[in-house]
Amino acid sequence: MTATMHFDGTLHVVIASEAKQSFTHKKRYLLKGVCEKTYKKKKFLHNNTIRQIRQTAQLQPSILSLKMEQLC
Repeated sequence: MTATMHFDGTLHVVIASEAKQSFTHKKRYLLKGVCEKTYKKKKFLHNNTIRQIRQTAQLQPSILSLKMEQLC
């Protein structure tokens, strides 16, 4: 990945697939590995977050019913 400056002054990151002409084969291969690892890590974190939300949502009704039983 490389940072590029556009005419309006904003910085953008160019991923290897978009910048194939500016990298040698070895660098493209290394960049591809970095991008894939980052994608897998983000996907893993996203899946774990969703799993935790679902587990919390499933636990909440049981917690509420236990509290109601204790009150009665």
